[in-house]
Amino acid sequence: MNIASRPRTVVRALVAASMAALATAGAPAFASDYRIVASIDEPVGRYTDAGLAIGADGLEYGITGAGGAGDKGTIFRVEADGRLTPIFAFAADGSQGYGENQRTLLAADDGWLYGIETRGGANDGGVLFRVSLGGTFELLHEFGGDLNRGARFPHTALAQDAQGRIYGGLDDAPGRARFGAMFVRDVDGTVTIAHTFRNDGDGAFAAAFSRGPDGRVYGTTSQAGAKPGGTLFVIGTDTHLRTLRSFDGATEGCDSRGPLAFDAHHVFGALGNCGLYDGGALWKASLNGQDFELLHSFQDGDKLGFIPNGVRRRDDGRLFSVNWGGGKLGGGTVFMMTEHGSGNVLNAFTRNGPGATYPVEAPVLRVDGKLRGTTMAGGSGGGGVGTGTVYEVTP
Repeated sequence: MNIASRPRTVVRALVAASMAALATAGAPAFASDYRIVASIDEPVGRYTDAGLAIGADGLEYGITGAGGAGDKGTIFRVEADGRLTPIFAFAADGSQGYGENQRTLLAADDGWLYGIETRGGANDGGVLFRVSLGGTFELLHEFGGDLNRGARFPHTALAQDAQGRIYGGLDDAPGRARFGAMFVRDVDGTVTIAHTFRNDGDGAFAAAFSRGPDGRVYGTTSQAGAKPGGTLFVIGTDTHLRTLRSFDGATEGCDSRGPLAFDAHHVFGALGNCGLYDGGALWKASLNGQDFELLHSFQDGDKLGFIPNGVRRRDDGRLFSVNWGGGKLGGGTVFMMTEHGSGNVLNAFTRNGPGATYPVEAPVLRVDGKLRGTTMAGGSGGGGVGTGTVYEVTP
C-alpha cells in the first residue's frame, strides 16, 4: 500500500521516524519567497488533512482533527496578521462529529463554511455541518440512520452548484454494492443519495467535487471505471451523474485527489498514484471529457516530487499544486506548472524540523497573488514532529 493512502496515525509514525533519523542532517535552506505563517498548535488544535478555504471576508479558514476544548478538533481562522484563531471547537462527546481525516471547508454562496466529519453524530456515521465566520455552528445532517438506508462516512470535500445544491461523497453506501455514494443537500435542506457507485463504468468511491465554469459540479472517483484508474464525471441540473471518461491506471494514474481547477473549456486535476512511474500525474481534459492530455507524470526522484494532491489555476494559465513526497529535501514540494507540463519548484519541504513538512493540498490563491496552504507535520507544536503549519509562498 502506498504511504499516502495509509491512515493518518500510521503516517504520523512514519513521519516521526523519518524526522528522528534525519535529525542531524542540518537546517534546511528555504527560498526567500517562502515562510511559515504559523504553527498549528493548541489552543487552535492539532493536525489537519485539509487545505484552506477563503471566506467571504477574504481570510483563510481551516479545520483540525484533534485538540481544542473538546479534543475533537477545531475550525480556525488565519487572521490578517497571520495569527490563528479558533472560531469553533467540536464537542468532546462526538455529537458534532469527529474523525481521523478532515476535508477542506466549502466557502458557500450564502457566506457560511460547510464541511463534513467522517465519524460522529447520533449514528456515528459522520455529519454534515456549517459554521458562520463568527463561529456559530449548525448540524445539518447525521449520516448512518434510517434516512437514506444507512449511507454513512462522508469523506470528500464539498462543492456547490449554481442552483445552491451541495454535493459530497460517502464511503459506505446502501445495498450490496459498497463502493461509495454521492449525496446532495438541496436548497430546502433535504439530504438524499443522488448516486450509488457500482464499481463498473461509473467508478468507485468519489474523490473530488468542484464547481465548473458552467455552474455544474464536476467530480472524480478514485478507482474502477472502464479502466482501473477511476473516472471523471459531471452532475447535471437534475442531479444525475454522467461519466465523462475513465483514467487508465497503468499509463495515466489512479487515486484522484481534489480540488479540480478550470478554465472556460477545460478541467484540470491530479491523480495521486499509479501511472507511468507509479507517482501520479497532473492532467487536463475538455469539459465533455473527449479531449485528454497528460501534463506531467511524477516519480520518486523527480525534482517536483511525487504523489500530487489537487490543482489550482491562476488567470494567466499557471497551475499550482503540491506533491506529498519527494523533492530535494524529502518532505514534498509546492510547485508551479504551465498548461504544457513544464514545472518549477516553489518550495521544497524538509523531513526534519523545524520547518514545515508534508503539504496537504494545493494551496489557495490569495488576491495579493500569494499562495497559502497547510502541512500535516512540522512547526513548533507537539514536540519534535510538529503538529502542522500554515505556510505562504510568493510565486
